[in-house]
Amino acid sequence: TFAALSGTTANFSSDLTASGLTTLTTNGSGYALKIFENSGGEYFQLGVNQYGGLNFFNETVNAAEFYDTGEFVMHKNATVAGNNSATPLKITGGTLAVPSIQLNGGNNEDDNSSIYAKYSLALGCNSSTVISNRSITFKNGTTELARFDSSGNFGLGCVPSRPFHVNAGGLNFVAEFESTDDKASILIKDDDTLNYLHSQDGYLSLGGQSSLNANNLNINSSNGNVGLGDSSPSEKLCVNDSANDLQMRIGSLTAGRDARIRLQGKNAANSANRFA
Repeated sequence: TFAALSGTTANFSSDLTASGLTTLTTNGSGYALKIFENSGGEYFQLGVNQYGGLNFFNETVNAAEFYDTGEFVMHKNATVAGNNSATPLKITGGTLAVPSIQLNGGNNEDDNSSIYAKYSLALGCNSSTVISNRSITFKNGTTELARFDSSGNFGLGCVPSRPFHVNAGGLNFVAEFESTDDKASILIKDDDTLNYLHSQDGYLSLGGQSSLNANNLNINSSNGNVGLGDSSPSEKLCVNDSANDLQMRIGSLTAGRDARIRLQGKNAANSANRFA
């Protein structure tokens, strides 16, 4: 029996069995059972802490704890002899039909299964082995919703061919960007140029200014009026350059060709009047 082995070291050549309930009492250090490896000298210890949790010790270092509340906590310590793993928890196996880990958050769709990181959460795939094209995929059942590929490209509804790639299938509206105040903006930047696309105060504004501005191209969202040098155009096309006398230039860069403008309207009889 275990009681007869208290405080002693014993070797077993066959399975150890006990009839009935066997009680192990921890020593002053909290250890109840020590298991040695017969060649290298490494050992593992089991114990119970003061909170009623089961402790797993790699030699004298607390490697994991199983609390009476059902919580399981693992600790990583790379200084322990024989600890050659850089990952506290490894699960081998698993397929698409039989996952390696299943999280059951509750009994219905309103009960969430969660993964919580106190500081940051990193997801990764090992691409240093034979298979180099690894991806992180997000699925609903067997239907893939999104993925990060091995190059860092992110795809929604597709295998990405660009850093950000969206395939909405048959949907006409591919994306929506929304702000809760009076301006929503997208920044577009290369190595030396920064431009903006704004939705602000009833206008679509495109240009190098960080808000609705006369120096941007401005389109009234309600009536379609366009302003160049004008942030509130009152006509279909308003061109204003207060800094220069020449406000608009229309010309041809092809030798021998004239520059022409055609202005066309309709009279009361609905026939076209043209002025050139």
